[in-house]
Amino acid sequence: MGILAQLIANTSWFNDAGIIPDQYRLLFAVGFCGSFTTLSSLVLELNTMIQKNELFYSFTYLVSTLVGGFACFYFGVVLMKAVLQLQNS
Repeated sequence: MGILAQLIANTSWFNDAGIIPDQYRLLFAVGFCGSFTTLSSLVLELNTMIQKNELFYSFTYLVSTLVGGFACFYFGVVLMKAVLQLQNS
């Protein structure tokens, strides 16, 4: 992932060839690669817990991570809608 992020962010070949426009470099470098490292960390943690036979904790961790992530996302959407409505009023 580090190689891909550096290639996209700093290699002139990508810039000169116009393969990845400037506005998408941050998306690939942070968003795309960041999601892989986050997922990899989650899987590594779950695997470590399962190897230690901590099934209850691994299940709790997985469910709380997924539910918490969706809850925070939904809260952010609702909050931004409220802010935009106040701004347009």
